[in-house]
Amino acid sequence: MSAATLPLSMPIPSQSTRVASGYSQLPQLNTPPDDFFNEFPPKWDAPKSFIPRHIFQICCFIFTWRSDLHWLHDLLREGNAWEELHSRYLTQLNQVSTVQGLVLATAAVFISSNPPLAKDVNYISNSSYACLAESLIFSLFGLLFQLKVSASGIIFQRRSAAKVIIERRWRIFWHLLGMAMPIIIFTISVVLLLICAQFTS
Repeated sequence: MSAATLPLSMPIPSQSTRVASGYSQLPQLNTPPDDFFNEFPPKWDAPKSFIPRHIFQICCFIFTWRSDLHWLHDLLREGNAWEELHSRYLTQLNQVSTVQGLVLATAAVFISSNPPLAKDVNYISNSSYACLAESLIFSLFGLLFQLKVSASGIIFQRRSAAKVIIERRWRIFWHLLGMAMPIIIFTISVVLLLICAQFTS
């Protein structure tokens, strides 16, 4: 084989190969690196403006009982802490759903029945009936929220989802609010049922 025929025998890169190599040279999108939890995210710092900074601190205190998010970053740096935290939360939420169903059934029974001893326990008075009706409504919405959080919790407990959530300052607050809503609604329904018991005495 002569030297003149050597260039002809070399493989010519196909169009798909050139396109793939071209895409590999493009800059990557805003995908968090694997060590995203090692350094404190800059987006988690409090805003510099006066009003947004105080709103940020109030949200931190409401959702976490702390003034900043450094505790959450320290928690996320420890191995699979995000997955374990959500796994324990979903387990406890299933237990809350069972109790929420009992509260719903109790309120429904009291609303749909007459008191056997109306003179001693009158739970069909206006105040008692209003509390029972509100407890029933909150229990129903609580079960719906718990079902929604349990269904979406399988996705949120993945570490890849955590990287997306914590990319923005307010996403983590919305996530914490979504996790807290079933517990808040459950507490309100129980309190209304206890208030109804006070009106019947």
